Amino acid sequence: MVQNLKYARFVFVALLMFGVAFVPFSNINDVQAVEPDYWPTNGWLTSDPEDQGMNSTHIDVMDAFIQDGVDNWAWPLHSFLVIRNGYIVYEFYNSPYDQETLHYLASASKTFTAALTGIALQEGIIESLDDTVVDIFDDHTIANMDTRKQAITIQHLLTMTPGLQWDNNNGYVNMINSPDWVQHVLDLPMTDDPGVTWTYNSGASHLLSAIIQQLSGTTTLTFAENRLFETLGIDDYLWETDPQGIPSGGAGMELAPRSMAKLGLLYLENGQWEGQQLLPADFVEASSQIQSHLTTDQEGNPVSGYGYQTWIYPLIYAYGARGSGGQRILIAPDHEIVVVTTAADQQLVPLAELFLDYIFASIYETPELVPPLQGALLIALAAGTPIVVGASYLVWRRRNHKHL
Repeated sequence: MVQNLKYARFVFVALLMFGVAFVPFSNINDVQAVEPDYWPTNGWLTSDPEDQGMNSTHIDVMDAFIQDGVDNWAWPLHSFLVIRNGYIVYEFYNSPYDQETLHYLASASKTFTAALTGIALQEGIIESLDDTVVDIFDDHTIANMDTRKQAITIQHLLTMTPGLQWDNNNGYVNMINSPDWVQHVLDLPMTDDPGVTWTYNSGASHLLSAIIQQLSGTTTLTFAENRLFETLGIDDYLWETDPQGIPSGGAGMELAPRSMAKLGLLYLENGQWEGQQLLPADFVEASSQIQSHLTTDQEGNPVSGYGYQTWIYPLIYAYGARGSGGQRILIAPDHEIVVVTTAADQQLVPLAELFLDYIFASIYETPELVPPLQGALLIALAAGTPIVVGASYLVWRRRNHKHL
């Protein structure tokens, strides 16, 4: 066990430093959610870990571990929430952060944009994920047009496979420094046929936000307020916009951690909230399954992939949102768990220990049953390209002090 843990943590650190490599793989199994006995629309309920089938000893030790690291200025962890069966079983905030503090989500905003896309699909505002982007933006004159660009669909944007030329080092900076983000992305030349190559592309995410605004007859923010935030009971938020007033589809949202957790529960419950189907169930299923590339371990076994603006971790049947700095919404349907983290530097926060040695161990009672999951989860928490997006956004934000 010690040897496995040392190797897994070595992989984790290496991936945080050098990024990840991706190869194609199949889908993970979906797990039927158990409907909670209440909905946290008007506020979350808390519970003793024992009442939710968790060993409180592990949670108590985790709390001491967190407190020690924060008190010694070792970790820039801002919040850490563990929810099981719809109840908060553990909640930590590092002052001055608390339950009410809005936190920058970085690329974790992308999963909210995807959820709004799913809502628009459910309501018929988007007829099909096969609708083509150039047809939706037929009021734009688009450069570098060819048959490949004409074939880009909404689904290609969701899975980050539009085939557009996107530089992971400068693509985001170039977009946010342009006078029209949507036009900038639409004008990019093609490098591949749509659906062939996965490239982390925040421009694709922003086009999703623009599509909602284009088709809904209202702003994406108003759409989010009326169709998502109000239903989930989220009443405090910020969302940066581009120069045309379109909320940034790839970043820029600010929410409190408890509000972040509500999106996790919505996905955990297959898109349903208080008896209302907000997202199509098959949309949620596709979001939890590998649609694009993924990482592999040393032996070539698949351990992570990409869904609909979500990161997929098949060996632990988990998926969710992640953003630069340590912003996470991890959904583990097989364990009825949602975990939320906010932080300032994910490379300094010991996410491996928190997830593996304490949360999952608390379910299985003893850490000895956890090691087979370690390699998968450690790689799953790797930083990858979102670091570039987050850093670029912060530079832009300092120049543009716009809040909605």
